[in-house]
Amino acid sequence: MGRKILFLTTDQMRYDGSEGELYDHANDPEQWRNLWNDPAYQSLKSDLIADLYDHLPPARTDRRQWVASV
Repeated sequence: MGRKILFLTTDQMRYDGSEGELYDHANDPEQWRNLWNDPAYQSLKSDLIADLYDHLPPARTDRRQWVASV
């Protein structure tokens, strides 16, 4: 199964869904300082992760049949 790439952006912050990167775009537009492990951002990180998972589409229960084009 391939890697899912998800992004969540607020007016100031960007979370890339990787479980390891959080950047403040207002103060660090070049993304030099990763805030993921910064204690001051743990509450925001938790809120962003919860919001991300709350808005994921439901998982498919039926398997799609893959058909190669001829």
